[in-house]
Amino acid sequence: MFSLFNKHRPKISFVVAIYNKEKCITECIESILKQDIDKEIICVDDCSTDNTFNILKEYEKKYKDIKVLRNSQNSGIVITRYNGLCQCTGEYVLFVDGDDYLLPNAFSKLYTIANKKNTDILEFCIESEKDIFNLTPVDKIEENLLTAFANKYIKNTLCNKLISRSVYKKSIRQFNVEIKHDNYSECLYFLITFLNNAKIYHQTNIVGYHYRCGIGVTSESVISHLKHYCNFGVTYDDLCNTFGETKELFHWRNVVCNQAISAFLSLNKAEQKKNKHELYKLMTEDEIKFLINEKRKNKH
Repeated sequence: MFSLFNKHRPKISFVVAIYNKEKCITECIESILKQDIDKEIICVDDCSTDNTFNILKEYEKKYKDIKVLRNSQNSGIVITRYNGLCQCTGEYVLFVDGDDYLLPNAFSKLYTIANKKNTDILEFCIESEKDIFNLTPVDKIEENLLTAFANKYIKNTLCNKLISRSVYKKSIRQFNVEIKHDNYSECLYFLITFLNNAKIYHQTNIVGYHYRCGIGVTSESVISHLKHYCNFGVTYDDLCNTFGETKELFHWRNVVCNQAISAFLSLNKAEQKKNKHELYKLMTEDEIKFLINEKRKNKH
């Protein structure tokens, strides 16, 4: 997994998780190639059914910095990112989605900050077509990182964080890829694991990443979100088995429970009746009744 005799270590490993992104993967890869920093680009294709994999293989032929992997079967984002992470040799790692792109030459600046501060994790800003998701940068977060995360000092996003080698090496040993983690849960799953293994955390207001926003909300997408939220129960149990039942983990379970109830209550009565069983994957009957009553009370 990790070579003990690796004489050359890139400054940043970019792990690109990809599924059916033929229309935008070129822009993504080009934006990484143009970063003026010593790097490696590890692309993991989750069994795309379009031309994505062929495009990636062409890049691999042209550039020595690029390594292309393909999952043996369609496995979801957690296993896809894990498979890429296992191949990393860089001082830091960044996770990139195949439909997003990096801002020009941002990562030489970000690496310089991370290296100078000897930080375990460096968090930076993201932009989208609509907005810039700014931080109010704290030069260094001194409190317990999981507490800071629960208190919203750390954003619940993975793509705006440089993760140090010491942290991602420890984390690899703790990820349980035999458990089927829902795609919605993967961000929390990775972040909580990384934060458990980090001590030094810095933030900067440099914008480094362009995130493409999704489509508008429909009834079908609400049902889909409901199912994703309720599947977090599997991830919560796994995190508790690894790190113990902490108040910070319980906080995130509560956050997701509230998201699930909000999605459930936005459905019509027929849809609620058809999908209520999903809630039991995450909550007890008493919890469901309590949260529904709280939501209704707050509405009035």
